[in-house]
Amino acid sequence: MPQTPCQQAPSLWLDEDGENSLRASLICFTQCSVRRKCLESELAVAPVEDQWYVYGGYEGWERRRIMGRTPVSFSDPRRGRATQMEVAAFTSGASVAGLAEHTNRTEKVVHGLLKSTLTAMRRLGDSDLLADTATSVRAA
Repeated sequence: MPQTPCQQAPSLWLDEDGENSLRASLICFTQCSVRRKCLESELAVAPVEDQWYVYGGYEGWERRRIMGRTPVSFSDPRRGRATQMEVAAFTSGASVAGLAEHTNRTEKVVHGLLKSTLTAMRRLGDSDLLADTATSVRAA
């Protein structure tokens, strides 16, 4: 059985500075065949325990939001998105600084575009899970 991206490079999914977690989350959404199952398993077991580890494309603080511990808020859907080339380059190891230089943008803009793209992927890929979890948390 082929290894998942997190099994191939586990240190990438443990992050305290932000850039690795963004890269790991995007890799989850673009390259992992078990991403959804991973997220569901983590939410069922301990959504807060591994706060610095990315599961199913979400960081610990994001999983706490899904579970209703803090309000969920999404960025403005009209905000720009990173191109497929930028996402592919970033998930393959390019830095935010390198992409900023290559695209003549600031690092803040490139990071924002990558985060906005990830938000859109989450909305499309997990809209039913987010709604189901929020409903079950409110009912409890």
